[in-house]
Amino acid sequence: MKLIGGVRLTIKLSNSLIFKRSASVDYLVSSLNRTEENKEHKLSSQTTNEIKPSEIPPKDSTKLAISPNQLTDHFRYKEYPKPTRRQISETQALFNNASFKLEWTLDKYEEIPYIKYKRLKEEKTEKLSKVEPYRKTEYHLTQLNSKKTFGIPPEHLKPLPEVLLLGHTNVGKSSLINSLLVNREENKSAKLATEHAFVSKRAGYTKTLNCFNIGNKLRIMDSPGYGEFGELSQGEVITDYITQGQSLRRVFILIDSVKGFQEEDLHIIDFIINEGVSFDLIFTKVDQIIQKFMPAKIISSKHAIKVKSIEDRVKNATLIKHSNKKIIDYFSSMIEESNMSNLVTLPKLFFHNAQTNKFVSARQGYKEIRFEILQSCGLVKEDIKSNSAVINEEAMMKQNALRRKTKVQRLV
Repeated sequence: MKLIGGVRLTIKLSNSLIFKRSASVDYLVSSLNRTEENKEHKLSSQTTNEIKPSEIPPKDSTKLAISPNQLTDHFRYKEYPKPTRRQISETQALFNNASFKLEWTLDKYEEIPYIKYKRLKEEKTEKLSKVEPYRKTEYHLTQLNSKKTFGIPPEHLKPLPEVLLLGHTNVGKSSLINSLLVNREENKSAKLATEHAFVSKRAGYTKTLNCFNIGNKLRIMDSPGYGEFGELSQGEVITDYITQGQSLRRVFILIDSVKGFQEEDLHIIDFIINEGVSFDLIFTKVDQIIQKFMPAKIISSKHAIKVKSIEDRVKNATLIKHSNKKIIDYFSSMIEESNMSNLVTLPKLFFHNAQTNKFVSARQGYKEIRFEILQSCGLVKEDIKSNSAVINEEAMMKQNALRRKTKVQRLV
């Protein structure tokens, strides 16, 4: 039994089949391989005259730092193919051309528009059914067949697939919302983006369940954070939505890269698994981890991007490649310690940064997260080359139904 945002959850889980993780390694992190290590040693021992032009590192050594996108590629399970360029392009087009609207913000599940409408409709029908037959008039028949929405905007009642963003207080949910809803021009600078969701440094600032309509095609739910600053009512609206939400297609659980998996994260994951709801993980604040492991010499240097000496460029490149390995080891340990790779159904892992620094010059990770959102909602076209099938809403619901019968081992 565990207290999540003020709500007690009882979860019974058992042993499961273990899948092994396999990851693809790109050229920036290939120093993990013995052959690349030997190559680096050979390169550093060569004189500048012996180095081939193609082997000379760039003047700007910060470009060699591993990026959030490359971390997503590295930790991609072989069971999940990478989206094709065409799929990403179509995803970008949908989001870039869509209108974003904050439809409603509520602190009680029963006040969600379509839930409230259904309840009021049933109450009205029940009330009219109690009227004696000889007392019924045309008025009663009109009331029974009325299409009035009880003051609820009709567009709020339109059935659309939904995804939920869930995470610890101050994990960066609002920042992720703003990244997902950024347009083409705003992405050029972190300072230009429209603030669709208010970002506060104070933990627990978001108190309500906030619904964003994405071009009348889907809804993204921004939830209150759970944990130390969570409140009872916040925990209730989250658990009610997860257990009863008929339109919910997937939950995206945000993990603070700086703090790692916290106890509340593991318990909420257990809860979601027990409910049979599909989920993925998004590691936030990745820019902070990348900068943390970079060589102090390069972090403090004002001239790191203007290194002309080939010898210095080789030294900087070697330092950064070793830092890349430390970053991968950091996240590998975090994932292994969470026991996440022992689940029956492996969640997809995404790495995202909302802020930029010397080594991460732009927002990254949000494009694949956008794609996964659309795929979860059945809005992705099949790509024959990648054998990526369309995931429609019916198939997703069947998958969730099967997961409800699946037992997995406890994460903590």
